[in-house]
Amino acid sequence: MHAIQYFERLFRHDMPVLVDDVRHLPFLQFRGFSARALAGFDFGATLTEPVFVVFTAAAAHEAFLQRWGEIPGITAHLSLAKFDTSPEGIEYSIDQFLSVDIPATLARRSAYYDAILSCDSVEVRPPNGPLMCSMGESVEIANRDDEMEPGWLYSVSEFLEASLVNIERDRSTFCLDGEFAFDGMIYLFNNPELRARFEPMLAEWVRLATCGGNSARFVDNSITHLTLGGIDQTDRFHQLTRGKERQGAATEFAFGCVDYTLSNQDWSRNSVLHESFWGVHVGIGMGQDIPHFDLVARRAECHYINADSVASEAAEMRTT
Repeated sequence: MHAIQYFERLFRHDMPVLVDDVRHLPFLQFRGFSARALAGFDFGATLTEPVFVVFTAAAAHEAFLQRWGEIPGITAHLSLAKFDTSPEGIEYSIDQFLSVDIPATLARRSAYYDAILSCDSVEVRPPNGPLMCSMGESVEIANRDDEMEPGWLYSVSEFLEASLVNIERDRSTFCLDGEFAFDGMIYLFNNPELRARFEPMLAEWVRLATCGGNSARFVDNSITHLTLGGIDQTDRFHQLTRGKERQGAATEFAFGCVDYTLSNQDWSRNSVLHESFWGVHVGIGMGQDIPHFDLVARRAECHYINADSVASEAAEMRTT
């Protein structure tokens, strides 16, 4: 099934929507969905009808991911479990998702993947740069397919952004150098123990970022200076990351593909949907020993550089 067909059916309320916490059923039903509890659902039914799942609890999401390849039909899910899980936060994120223009978003995603997979480097231009992203010899990406296959447990985020990741090792796919001015940030914890220790500070950073005056300086793919709301946070950042995981290294360089209406958004909320705003975001951390957080530059413009083209232009200049 093509992703456009899937999501258009979802937005027409033409498939079941499952949720792991029944307290959210009234809201989903109020939005017009045929919503039911995830517990006890027979996924054998996906042979005849696709389903969509909303997760608000990390344990339920992790259990679902263990079923990769087992579910016979088409599924996708929106996981909000590692972000703002207040009732207001859940409803806000669902409404943001329901505002997405899927055909236009997938078209931008395809164009971004075509551009970044055929160039040697990407420059984020001022006022959000200059930040240079140099490509490695091998490239790890999230998912660029539009056709949805049975048994795959698709995340909504895969369809709302074009993402390069350094999973294998630091700088395995890309390396960042330069200045990155951004508009907001979000964060998540893959390790629940981190939430109690660091969420107050990260929530403060999200609020500070809404004030503007945000920038990060990257040297050899690591943050060397961080400013939020015009206030230097470098020492706090190094205390958070020093000696842990990849320390201050960038693990994701991605392009959000959704043209949201900014006036309908609240960037003081920690919502996963914010990273898909049309522009560029940079992810830091793996979420286990330190939080993972994304720095988001809305509508950031990029220049795609091909080394062969640059060499050819330079040769032409020398001969004229």
